[in-house]
Amino acid sequence: MGHIDEKAQRGRGSIRKAPILAMASYSNIPRHKQKKRRPKTYPKFFKMVFSEELTKESINDVAFEYIKLRSRVKTDGYRVYNDLKELMRKHIQKVIPQQMAHIELPGLHTAIGNFNPKSTLEIYCSANPL
Repeated sequence: MGHIDEKAQRGRGSIRKAPILAMASYSNIPRHKQKKRRPKTYPKFFKMVFSEELTKESINDVAFEYIKLRSRVKTDGYRVYNDLKELMRKHIQKVIPQQMAHIELPGLHTAIGNFNPKSTLEIYCSANPL
């Protein structure tokens, strides 16, 4: 990985953190229930996948395995997502300012912040043998 005194790129996490690819499936909110300056979609479920490294090849492999090819995909402006437009039906890629993240990708940043890999292990470790 790297030394503690090295700086990470802004928005890509800490050097000591493992790269996790987070994906979310969304449903549209009916037009008559939508509010101004609020998300027009809500998350149905999340999928988080550990990745050894964030390269185009590893992202494409994860996308090919977990995302339907007829899906519309929305990502941030990170360059490793460039090839997704060839795999998916539609790929929307744009730089999302921090103030607009909750509108562009609703719920995803909350899910990432609340994700604790240790809690997934505790589910199975706390079971008592019969």
